[in-house]
Amino acid sequence: MVIDDLNQIERNLDSAWIADGASPFIADLVVSNDIFDSARRVARQYPITMLLHRFPTLGVWAVLYPLSKNYEAASREVYPHLEDFFGKPICAGDKDLLKSRFRKAARHIGIPVPSGNHPTQVFFSPLGVPEPQHDRLARAFLRTATYKGPPAIEDTVASRNWQRIAVVEYCPSQKRLYETIVFDESAHYARRFDAWRRGEPGQGKGERTLFKAYDDQASLMGRKKSDFVGPPSLIWQRDRLGLAAEISAKRQVIACGAFPTQIASGKRITINPPWPETVEWTSGSMSVDVPFAPTALEVLLFDADSGALLQRIAPKDQLVEVPASRLVALSKVYFQSPSFGSAISTADPEIFSAWIECGETLCFEGRADLKISRPVDTSIWFDGSVLGRNGSTALYANDLNILMCLDPDVGGPTRIVRATIEGVARFVSINVDENNQAAVAFTAFGFQAEIDPGRAAFEVLVPGAAGDPNARADLKAQCWVWPGVPPQSGDLTFAPVPSNYDQARSAGLHVDSYGRLSVNEHSDIETPILGLKQTDRSLEFDLVARSEKLWQQRVDRGHRVYVPKGDTLQFGYDNRHDTLLLRCFDRDADLIVLVALIKRPFIQRQTFEIGAEKLELDTGDDRIAIRRADGHVESLTRLRRVNDTGALKVKEKENLITFSIRPNEDVEGLRVALQPVSGELVEGDYQLGHMPASKPVIPGISVEQNSVDQMTSVEIQAAKLTRPARLLFSSLDEQGVASIIRDASFAPVAIGLSGVIANPSRADLAKLANFLAEPEAEGLGGQLSRTLYPSYRSAFDTIGSNRTIGSVKPALNVVRGDGGTARHDIVGVAPWVFEAPLPALTGFLEGTGLSSLDQMHVIPAPEPRPDLRVQDPLAAWLSRVNSEHDLPKSLDGEALQHAFRALRFRMQERDMKDLRDDGPIGNAARIICSAHSEKIDELRAL
Repeated sequence: MVIDDLNQIERNLDSAWIADGASPFIADLVVSNDIFDSARRVARQYPITMLLHRFPTLGVWAVLYPLSKNYEAASREVYPHLEDFFGKPICAGDKDLLKSRFRKAARHIGIPVPSGNHPTQVFFSPLGVPEPQHDRLARAFLRTATYKGPPAIEDTVASRNWQRIAVVEYCPSQKRLYETIVFDESAHYARRFDAWRRGEPGQGKGERTLFKAYDDQASLMGRKKSDFVGPPSLIWQRDRLGLAAEISAKRQVIACGAFPTQIASGKRITINPPWPETVEWTSGSMSVDVPFAPTALEVLLFDADSGALLQRIAPKDQLVEVPASRLVALSKVYFQSPSFGSAISTADPEIFSAWIECGETLCFEGRADLKISRPVDTSIWFDGSVLGRNGSTALYANDLNILMCLDPDVGGPTRIVRATIEGVARFVSINVDENNQAAVAFTAFGFQAEIDPGRAAFEVLVPGAAGDPNARADLKAQCWVWPGVPPQSGDLTFAPVPSNYDQARSAGLHVDSYGRLSVNEHSDIETPILGLKQTDRSLEFDLVARSEKLWQQRVDRGHRVYVPKGDTLQFGYDNRHDTLLLRCFDRDADLIVLVALIKRPFIQRQTFEIGAEKLELDTGDDRIAIRRADGHVESLTRLRRVNDTGALKVKEKENLITFSIRPNEDVEGLRVALQPVSGELVEGDYQLGHMPASKPVIPGISVEQNSVDQMTSVEIQAAKLTRPARLLFSSLDEQGVASIIRDASFAPVAIGLSGVIANPSRADLAKLANFLAEPEAEGLGGQLSRTLYPSYRSAFDTIGSNRTIGSVKPALNVVRGDGGTARHDIVGVAPWVFEAPLPALTGFLEGTGLSSLDQMHVIPAPEPRPDLRVQDPLAAWLSRVNSEHDLPKSLDGEALQHAFRALRFRMQERDMKDLRDDGPIGNAARIICSAHSEKIDELRAL
């Protein structure tokens, strides 16, 4: 046989060796019978040392194949089996040369044979798991999948750790099995176990035998392949410990707290403190105590980019290797780090945390110091700017770097990295330095910026893979990356809208008229959510928030309210214990609270609570502001304290209403005005101080005051009073002067009495409209409108039965006493009003909110008129507004923009703020406006 024939055999074996899906154990190589016979024949014709030197793939296969077939031999010898396969003896002097050349050839083709002379290390580890140990490996893997979940095959390092833990825990005495699994740096066995779990057939005789062992062990355990769903994995999400459930059709439940909680498939859930050390997880008949919070002297390390748990570090460990650049450390023991300083308390005050970097040493009190270093094993990990997170999956910007630890002696210092996004593959050659480190920037792969954000797979190909785009990978890791978005200094701004953008699963985002996606700075969403569609499901990424956000903690209501930037807060009696919670990511910023300067409160935290005691001071400066390191001051909100009536409460029973109030100052009396819809005004005075009442009390209304806290209670027996009616309350001073009682927003304090009007008149309708036109005290929860609107609707239906504007014009022409816009509902009770001819909608007073309708009948109609029969009339009209220049001036784009600016000003600063507040009007507006509106984005952009 000539050398050309040997070269062809080498090429054939090398192609099979680097092929995608091939086993990293060369003895299991699947080749045709012709290639096998040719390789076996030349192994008997030529010296093995020559084959190892000149034809490394052929030589290594010729050594390992006979050993794998004779592993069951009683002697477990090496050389007799080789001599039998080669057909010639191996003298004692050639054995060392054989081992030396075998080791060099194996490392040349990417098999990491270690140095040493022991046969297990040199020859048996590269053989793979022999058939006699298939049952042991199957039992170890199935038990590990049961109690820890199946391997994360998209991450080579995680899969490698998974299979090593399985063998250590369930086969501790099987040294050769352990050596083989440690040798398997590509996590081949973990990946093929997952393939068995997904129903794929075995490749080759050896793997078919292993898959049968999996089937047999699963049958002994009484389980099916679909039953191997592991417990949820521990994650760090924002400032909480949480759990991320596996994707499974089986129901998953955790027992944490008073009641069991179901976790949706593939979803994540955070646990409120205090955090237990274990959380019971149940799925079907399976129940596992999942390790959760760190135990005494234990340390948890999370990847700060993704939130995934990297390692639980036992108390005795003093050195740990992690494939990550930025970390979050948790411990019950107080500690310090060089970069972060002193650890701070988490949401659970018994647990400390710090944001650290790889390469640091953590110093503990009561525990040995812990040094954190980069891995020395073959590894791959990421470093870049994180845009968002979904459980333990990070979405990176395009400044992503792929970092690797590789052995240059195995396969050489030059390797090829393959990157794949949405089926598009790119290749980059890398060089491993003297420290076994390599790195490549994502931009080096040359992906187009227009590619949608998606799952990116990065693979280090086996040595010799040049020229084969489908070559097998030795090392693999996945993450999500957005090629068209650079790192953001603030919130996400002006990003191209991807085609896989899922608006229904997104929140707190805004698409402008240029098709750019940004975080909506006016949204009250604490964490913006970016929804992205996948082939089989959608993912929701919590975007990294980098802008300041302020919330008011409403102590009286037990919840918090988002405060828009630049808004003015009014603090009254009910707000005396309220606090402000500020989120800021600028570690060097100072906080200004009513002149008082708080130096760098965010140096070790991202949220800071401004206590009530800091908000009580009268300094003459009403600003809550941030001062940057360069001296620039950004005002967040202004605080205005008002001396208002507080503690408003109302309770309603059948024919009995109990109303309580705390006047804002010492008063001599309380005046109650009964204002019936049909009837005369009746006023009654109730003595609270020393001055006697000047008017008799109203039968059916009694007033008492607690001398300790000045709380005043009013009992109203509605059956004894003329109804429907409004009760208006005023305070009396020492001179007997009455002042209407108002809350912090200057709304009058009034109670409604429901009733039926037998034959309503226009005057009755106008009076009801007057009552409902006034703003309502927030503390009464809309009681007045709730009781009077049935009468108002009934009167509107009766008086306006002929559907003419003239019949109901007295109600439409109602104005408020303070000059604000009337608030009574017209659209809800009589939408036909706005279907009337334009000449009928004239003559309204300024404060009605309808006076602008006067202009409509004088605006010339556009030509052609808008066609309401088209498929999308609003889109067609907006297109005309944007493009046509001959539209009437009152209908063109400039007029529409002016109208939106006026609307925005009134909603933020004036009488329409209630639409955005937390009261009943604001809640109703949110419910209505959150409904789907097909062209709302176009309107907002315009």
